[in-house]
Order: sequence, then C-alpha cells, then structure tokens
Amino acid sequence: ANEAIECFNKALGINPNNPDIKIALASCYIDRTGEIMKGVGALKEVTALDSTNLNANLLLGKLSVQSGQHEKALKRLNIVLSQDSKNTEAMYFLAETHKNMGNKEKAIEVFERCKKIVNNPDFSAEIDNYIKTFK
Repeated sequence: ANEAIECFNKALGINPNNPDIKIALASCYIDRTGEIMKGVGALKEVTALDSTNLNANLLLGKLSVQSGQHEKALKRLNIVLSQDSKNTEAMYFLAETHKNMGNKEKAIEVFERCKKIVNNPDFSAEIDNYIKTFK
C-alpha cells in the first residue's frame, strides 16, 4: 500500500489535476492503510473541482453509509444514479441508506430495481432473504 501511495503521489506530481489518480490514492488510503480521513480529503478535492464525479461520489456515498451519515449518503448516491441509473452498487447502498433511515418500503423498492438489473437468481435470492430480515 505504501508503495502504491508513493507511486500515486509521484503521478500527481506530474499531473496534479487528474481525478482518477486522486481517487485511486483515496481508495488506497481507505482500503489499504485505514487512513480514512486522508482518503476522504482526496475525494473531496475531486468533488471540489467536479461535484458530479461519479467515482468520487460513489466512494463518499459508501463511506457515508458506513459512518451513519444518511443525508450525505442520499445526496452522494443520488448524484451517481442521476448519471448512471443502472449503477447497482449505488443502488445497493442507497437502499441500505433508506433501510437505516427507517424507510423500509423505499429500501425494498430500490433493492427490487437492483435485482432486475443484476438479473441473477442467486443475487435475487440473497436480496429477498435480506429484505425478510427487516420487513
């Protein structure tokens, strides 16, 4: 992870405004070193320049779900889905957000849309079983 971070920082030295490099660096911090706030900082740099960046908003949305920041999660995930209405990862986390906020029917609705797009019997069965746990 440290070698990857070093490489990403060198790449940013060459091309400091490349959002993909900043997002990769952020992912490295978040997923590999546990330095979540460093990762969030890098992602926020990306969204400061482009508030609709799909990948940065998806990562920030997921982190918001994990940290219980529901309103932030809704905002970020809806930005993603406004650009890519079939982004199943964003749908899953949006449904999870609605569930955590007590909006069970909305959560089920989003999970059902996600199932149709994924179109995999195993995934559908898993989601159906999950829905039963909070219905």
